[in-house]
Amino acid sequence: MTRLGSGALVGALVAVKACGDVLGEDGRVLAGARDAQTGRFLDSAAWLRRTGRIGGFPRNTVLAAIATDVRLYKIGCARVADVAHHGIAAAISPSHLSVDRDTVFALSTGDRDGSAEAVGTAATAVPTASIRRAVRAARGLHGVLGLAGHAPG
Repeated sequence: MTRLGSGALVGALVAVKACGDVLGEDGRVLAGARDAQTGRFLDSAAWLRRTGRIGGFPRNTVLAAIATDVRLYKIGCARVADVAHHGIAAAISPSHLSVDRDTVFALSTGDRDGSAEAVGTAATAVPTASIRRAVRAARGLHGVLGLAGHAPG
């Protein structure tokens, strides 16, 4: 969540099951496909460029809801949702692939005056932070460790 200069809030709630790698602030991979032999991250973007194949990752998606207390109408919410996709692309590489069904919704409580442009600018940053937070908090599943070795369960 971030606060605009006007005091208005912009936040994101994100569910992450991306095909691409989730990148940290320094560009290193936080979560992604691993090489079966070495256990190291593959670098999915480089692998895709090299092989031309996406891999066996059906039904992937990133779902994001951007919320603000700035009064926005339908067109403003649509614009905010549209630009928030840049926040997904900043955190996931590669993003928006044919196997992804990335979707962003925007909603407004309508309590404050403000502009869709100011909210949209913030909406490019809040999903990035939420995606990174999600993978940092993830627990393992089906024998696959989460970030920092969080065990399944």
